[in-house]
Amino acid sequence: MGDIVTKEVLEWVFKEPKIVIAASIINRLMDDLVSNEKQTVNAWKWKDINKECIRPTKVPVPFLTHVANFA
Repeated sequence: MGDIVTKEVLEWVFKEPKIVIAASIINRLMDDLVSNEKQTVNAWKWKDINKECIRPTKVPVPFLTHVANFA
């Protein structure tokens, strides 16, 4: 990710913001053999990702985009 990931960005990630938690949960549901598509689509965490992407943060937008794409 080049110059996007700085010490400040990593510190932000380690504080476990909602967008990181939501992306992790959605990714876990997608990877889980027991889960199905309906559970993932209806996951309340998509709402958290959307809110975090539009709210201004110290983190660069391209990094937030990568987190959202992870989900």
